Amino acid sequence: MRLPGLIVVFVATAAAAGQQSNQEAPAPPPPPRVQRSGGVTVIRGSTTQVPRPPAEKAEATAGEASGSDAKPAPAPKPPRNVQSSGTSLDSNGRQRQGLMADSVSRTDGTTAHTRTLQSINGRTVPYITEKETKLPTTGGGPAVSEKRIQRYDPNGRPSQQELVRTEERKLPGGAVERVETVYREDLNGKMQAVEKTISTTSEKGSVKTTTKQTEKPSINGRFEPFLREESTERKISDTQATVETVRKAGLGGGLEVVAREESTMTKDGDVATTETKRYERQPMSGDMALASRSVGRLEERSDGSVVEKVETYGYKTAGGAINLNATRPTLQEVTERRQTTDADGTVHEKITTRGLDNANTTQLGPPTIKEAVTKPTADGAEVRTEVYEQSVNGRMRPTQVSVQKIEK
Repeated sequence: MRLPGLIVVFVATAAAAGQQSNQEAPAPPPPPRVQRSGGVTVIRGSTTQVPRPPAEKAEATAGEASGSDAKPAPAPKPPRNVQSSGTSLDSNGRQRQGLMADSVSRTDGTTAHTRTLQSINGRTVPYITEKETKLPTTGGGPAVSEKRIQRYDPNGRPSQQELVRTEERKLPGGAVERVETVYREDLNGKMQAVEKTISTTSEKGSVKTTTKQTEKPSINGRFEPFLREESTERKISDTQATVETVRKAGLGGGLEVVAREESTMTKDGDVATTETKRYERQPMSGDMALASRSVGRLEERSDGSVVEKVETYGYKTAGGAINLNATRPTLQEVTERRQTTDADGTVHEKITTRGLDNANTTQLGPPTIKEAVTKPTADGAEVRTEVYEQSVNGRMRPTQVSVQKIEK
């Protein structure tokens, strides 16, 4: 689940120099690897590694324990097939809108994704299909993949098609460049390049720098930048890291800074804390000013359970407009997540989110609760997710239900 503002940082310990006769110097510590998926920071591989229960969690964290011989565990392979379906419910628990279903399958470097829904006459029709294929690499060239996307109208007839071509290559000096070009079908059925994103990542010592620039064709047909993001990740120690991100957008014929984000991550024992401040360009003055601040705390306990809380402060009202009378950021949202694991491997996750009340903007409104239960099966897992909202009588009632079957 994606929680607002979460930054998870995976940091591996430096490898030991070893008992070599030439006494080589130890390798420098690797830079932090940042994964944005919520609000708190976890620093893996530190000296305060939290014990994990056996089974799946033990495999997931193999190589993360501290020590000179520790090696990061390889990334798990994605499941071969994923089938999921969901629906919305009315106040009486009855389905109130068409059923939507997803199907994902992977075979020999090809991933196929199909999303279907029920039309107004009750038929199941395709909504969107995606097929991604990894092309063979020859002569030391870049790694290339193509994703073909087909959209359909409400009656299930093919409408517009897109092609996303991705090339990834290693540049001199060790930097990695990734170029993603989007082609879209025009009225004549021809594929035209409509967007290009160029990402470059380089690592030097404990610092990792990433630039991401998105370009679109101008009137003369040449690609010109309209968005750019520059991010610098620094590992200060095994228990502290920082991330600074600057976002630029096309204003007045050039790129100008429109937002800046600063995150500080620390870890004390089994508790990780992240504070993120976001600054935005003010429309009238053009100056950068604090727009929001989030504070997250994540505790990974020795029994495998996880407790997380993220508080977000800002200047917006419940309707999303800026509160011109606010003199400092006020509490706008609180997200709490709890996760436990049974002896048989079943994972229970509960996320409770409370935002500003529409009726009284000085306090938080009723919660929205999302509960997910992941049960292991003979060939994978089954995930059932239910969303609860408060009704007019104050009771929590289910409003959405989805089931996902995963085949590994």
